[in-house]
Amino acid sequence: MAYPSGTMNASWRSRIYLKALLAPGLVLLVLAVEAQTPAPIDREYTLESTMLGYRGVGGEIDGVRNPTLWARTGENVRINIVNGELMVHDVTLEKHNVRSAQILDKGATSNVTFKAKESDTYYCSVPGHRAAGMEGRLDVSDQQPVQSPGIVPSEDGRVLNLDFESGTLGGWTATGDAFALVKEDLQRTDQRIAGAYW
Repeated sequence: MAYPSGTMNASWRSRIYLKALLAPGLVLLVLAVEAQTPAPIDREYTLESTMLGYRGVGGEIDGVRNPTLWARTGENVRINIVNGELMVHDVTLEKHNVRSAQILDKGATSNVTFKAKESDTYYCSVPGHRAAGMEGRLDVSDQQPVQSPGIVPSEDGRVLNLDFESGTLGGWTATGDAFALVKEDLQRTDQRIAGAYW
């Protein structure tokens, strides 16, 4: 049976059968759907989405702003997003041509699942969000990187709060009154500072 282009996701295709059961004086049509089992997920990431960018949740990307994600060629990858604010967000992969459903409510979730073919860029497709900083990389290679870019471990293995994008001075000891955390409007023209906090 042929389907119109784009109507069925490749990982969830179903076979549809139409059977006619004959009984004296009665024809009963039965529609049976045989769903294929989706492919297992080889690698999964969770990102919290805000206008400041995507923040890694869990594992070695925990707390990292717009972390570089990694997958081996041919792996089935799922990227989950959790909305960190009351604003529309999604996650889109440019070269893989996939996009999650858009989410609005704080705490709402969505995801996108795909087979990793080549290195790519992930971003929010809502107009203006990518330019505001909602963009990161997916590296697809057969060798795992020694260290993901943007992750700076401390001596005890924790990720250091070097860009202050958690909105706190966590991990820092400030003495005196010369140090205060500053938050700037995202509309600033000085693009030398990454994110909103410094």
